[in-house]
Formats: sequence, C-alpha cells, structure tokens
Amino acid sequence: MTNDPFAAQHAPTPLDQTVLERLLAHPRGRELLALYAEDARDMLRQLREALSRSDAAATREAAHSLKGSSQYVGASRIVSLSAALEQQAREGLRFDTAELMAQLEIAFAHVSRAITTVVQPALLSNH
Repeated sequence: MTNDPFAAQHAPTPLDQTVLERLLAHPRGRELLALYAEDARDMLRQLREALSRSDAAATREAAHSLKGSSQYVGASRIVSLSAALEQQAREGLRFDTAELMAQLEIAFAHVSRAITTVVQPALLSNH
C-alpha cells in the first residue's frame, strides 16, 4: 500500500466511470445499481453452490448471468472472471476453480463497496 494521495485518487475503480455516469443519468440509476448488487450476491451464492456440487451446467449458467449483469453496470473485472469461470464450466470444470472464485469474491466486494458509496448518499438524502 502506498500513502501517496495522488495514487489513491487515480487508482483504478471497480466500475467503469463512463458506464456509471450513464447509469446515474437514468432517473432510477441508483436503484438499478442497488438491484445489481443484490442480484450479483445471489448469483455468487449460486456459483458457489454449483461449484461445490461440481455442476458444470449450473456453474456455466450462473457465471453467464453474472457476466451479463456485470457488463451492464461496468464491473469489468467481474465480467472477465465470470467469463473465465463460464469457459471452465464449458470445458467440464477440469481445473481447480477455487482461485477464480476467490478473485471473483474479492472483485465483488470492491464493486459492492463502490455501489454503496454511490447509492447510500441518495438513500440518506431521501429521509
């Protein structure tokens, strides 16, 4: 970790800023982001369950769904990790997916925090 404030300000964000701005321009953009976070959390649970059963078809389906919804909100790291899991499922889950799943969980934690930062102030100002 660095204590350089410039580096912290310009660190890559978990959400594509262009996509985020487009979403926030939508009257229900913050609500859509919050819904994504809820749905993605459920899709991650489905992925964990499918992987624990070594169910390639369910893994492929959950990874594909997560990839698509993550593209919509600009969560590009989740998109690429989901695509990798989807590909492994297509190949029959022959390789250890634990590392990919761990990276996906970390990426989602970052995205979830970013969404909370964007969504929460709007929720607080409505009270």
